[in-house]
Amino acid sequence: MGFGTTPTVLEGDYSNWTLRWSKDQNADWGVNAQAELNRIISYTDQDKLLILFGDFGQVAFVVLSTGVLDTFVNPTITWANYAGIYNYTPTSFHRRYWAGVINDGTDAILKIFKDGSLIQSLNLTTLLGWSKTDVIGVAISETGKYIACQNYTLLSIIALFEGS
Repeated sequence: MGFGTTPTVLEGDYSNWTLRWSKDQNADWGVNAQAELNRIISYTDQDKLLILFGDFGQVAFVVLSTGVLDTFVNPTITWANYAGIYNYTPTSFHRRYWAGVINDGTDAILKIFKDGSLIQSLNLTTLLGWSKTDVIGVAISETGKYIACQNYTLLSIIALFEGS
């Protein structure tokens, strides 16, 4: 399996993100239900998304367009010797895009920033039925086009949003 073509444009020009798919990382991909979302890397020329899970060292390659599992890697590694992957800030390659989930007191809101300005707010409570305390992980692709959110409370559901 190759890793795709190196992009010539490292970040895109996006202003609107919509839900692409939502999957159960344990039932659909075999990833440990307690594994926390850490990073995502998109390989659009191969229709693949690489998802890294920090505390168990697990890696899932999924089909970008559908969220169906392509390849799963489950190394024999423990949390203690893999802890260096933490402290990840969900930004694009040159930090043009940043995404984070906030609790507005009632709902879980995904806030997306571009060049330091808020450009979109997505209500995850309305879109996915997630409560204000459900979201634990957010990751953004290197181009800023894809944003993944993880719901740790509801059996580690991963939702992928695509920018346009």
